Amino acid sequence: MTRWIKHAVRRTALAAAGATLVSVALVGCSGDEVDAGGGPAPTGEPTPTPTPTPEPIVTNATINRVDGDLAASGRDRLRDRVLVAVDAWIDGAYGGSYPRDDFSEAFASFTSAAGKRAIGDQDLMSNASIGEQLDAVLPVRRRLRIDVLGVEGRAVAVTAQVVLGLELSGEITRRDRIAGSLYLTYEKSGKAPGWRVFGYDVSRKAL
Repeated sequence: MTRWIKHAVRRTALAAAGATLVSVALVGCSGDEVDAGGGPAPTGEPTPTPTPTPEPIVTNATINRVDGDLAASGRDRLRDRVLVAVDAWIDGAYGGSYPRDDFSEAFASFTSAAGKRAIGDQDLMSNASIGEQLDAVLPVRRRLRIDVLGVEGRAVAVTAQVVLGLELSGEITRRDRIAGSLYLTYEKSGKAPGWRVFGYDVSRKAL
């Protein structure tokens, strides 16, 4: 009887030990499954890198030639004032948001007579005739070379040699080159005295 009891106790102890080993093994497997995953799964989509917006280019303007007498100290100021008039035309006639049909500011820096003539040459002197067909106009070149006629140290007439490169996109997709000369005089009258375009000799072609 004593031998049977000892045998039963041994068998019970072995069963308990086996159950303990199975429990430990299951816990170990559960831990291995968490570790094998390498941490929590990533959630959400990766943030796309935004496409950088190209910086707008500025007009490269220089005094090219001086005929007559012009004080050296006033040349930079003259260049800047002529640039204001030329940029007003470039931005009003070709720049801005598209599609658009308002080009009323295109010739604000022209004399009255020259502005009327330029409106008649809108295919050449602005994007007015194609503005509603465009989605964007990107200037890729803006160059200005200024020739000056000076008298007694002051500028009395200016010829502005302009070269523009424009990339058009939308219903019309092409690159245009606009080049030629603007003739400017200084007007003291009016609400905003300054250099005004009184004539031009400009060409435009698709490249």
